[in-house]
Amino acid sequence: MEESGAEYLVALRHNPRGNTGALSATIQTVMAVSRTLDVLEGDPFDPPPDSGGMFGSRLFAFTDKLDTTNRLYWDLLSAEGWAWPGKPETGANPLTLAHLRSRDQGRLPTPRREDALQRDPEGQYWWLAEALGHGVDADIQKRIGRTSSQDSGVASDADVVVATASLEVGFDDDRVGAVLQHKAPHDAAQFLQRKGRAGRNAATRPWTIVVLSDWGRDRDAWDAYDALFSPVVPPRSLPLDNLYV
Repeated sequence: MEESGAEYLVALRHNPRGNTGALSATIQTVMAVSRTLDVLEGDPFDPPPDSGGMFGSRLFAFTDKLDTTNRLYWDLLSAEGWAWPGKPETGANPLTLAHLRSRDQGRLPTPRREDALQRDPEGQYWWLAEALGHGVDADIQKRIGRTSSQDSGVASDADVVVATASLEVGFDDDRVGAVLQHKAPHDAAQFLQRKGRAGRNAATRPWTIVVLSDWGRDRDAWDAYDALFSPVVPPRSLPLDNLYV
């Protein structure tokens, strides 16, 4: 057998003792992971580092509810400094929340400078996005798209696409390097379809990330993470005695 691909699987649990919800953890994860992939459209005169397609350049974020999809979409637009799709916030400084993770933070007055100096030893490499050419210090905004029953099609220039089940089959894009699932998936077969949107190129090392809360089905998924990423899909039978079938 010849090894031709690999993938990274991450189950991430929201801190139940924090002052934020699971959706906030998903927003932070999208902001961080999208800035560890290749730059989708870089400066041709000063090209950023490129993995040659190994890590992809687009992220798909899936939810199981249309209401959650809309909330995540508009909250991500706000986090990236968009007042409206394609229209930046006026007077906002900085534009993006990701700017707070720039190298500049290490030159701020104490105690924020002292906090910044503790990040590297703790494994919080906030400089990574800038080293990969994502322009965090320059406050470069990520483009956010949405695909649902209300919005057909996929924006070709979107760095992040927030989607429902309408995007889990029938769409292949070699640039997709990461798939994020907000909360435990309701259907194992659907989740495998969503997971398969990334890594269409055999050379890609795709990420699959599931953001979970600490309650209900999410807690069960966290305790059985192996079954979450490698589920046993129950067989489905067709009613062959039906004349229409």
